[in-house]
Amino acid sequence: MRLRKLLDEASSNASSCAEGANPLLAYLDGLSHAQFRTACQSLGDHLLPSLPNDAFWQVAQQLVSWNRKAFLVTVMKRVGEERIDMSDEQGSCASFFRSLVSQTEDVRKLSTLLIPKLSHPAPIRWMFRMMEVADAQQRIALLMQSGATQAATYFALLGFLREVEHDRQQLLLVARTLVQRGDAKSWNMASLLRSYFGLTELRGTFSLRVENYELSALATDFTAFSKKIS
Repeated sequence: MRLRKLLDEASSNASSCAEGANPLLAYLDGLSHAQFRTACQSLGDHLLPSLPNDAFWQVAQQLVSWNRKAFLVTVMKRVGEERIDMSDEQGSCASFFRSLVSQTEDVRKLSTLLIPKLSHPAPIRWMFRMMEVADAQQRIALLMQSGATQAATYFALLGFLREVEHDRQQLLLVARTLVQRGDAKSWNMASLLRSYFGLTELRGTFSLRVENYELSALATDFTAFSKKIS
């Protein structure tokens, strides 16, 4: 009950808590290791998910800024696509992502947690932009490290690969990694990359056939892309 009350106070007085004493953080700081683990589990599993969206991101930023190691995964493990608010780049959601700028390991962890849950490429690009992940190579690496195989991830991947299409070794490395994953969608994506970038070195028996006239639409139309590789 006390943790719930403190959480409500933190969410309703976010600006003052961010600038001065934060009763929620003070309470957590005074717990034993065992109590702290229990509190983290309760926050991640029940209390944080129950908050309205704006309050959720405000409290999430307080907790992660205070103790990244303990709370980044805790606060994000139940976050779904519906939580990501791209409508206000000055809002609490955007502020949370911007708070991770230059935090390389946190960006990697967050990408691994969130990217597999995203069903559209727009929030992937938005998330990278908020965290100032501007380099195409880094974006590609994060997408591949996430292990996500849904159409949204692969459509975003194609877009970023187009930015480095001069780097044939990079293109081949990604395509071969997709083949090694072994699932049908990854094989189809590898086949599409083979056709799109002319990767004749890529060996394998691919069932997906991509005609030249399809390539432009597949790179720009997410719906057409999704139907093709599914």
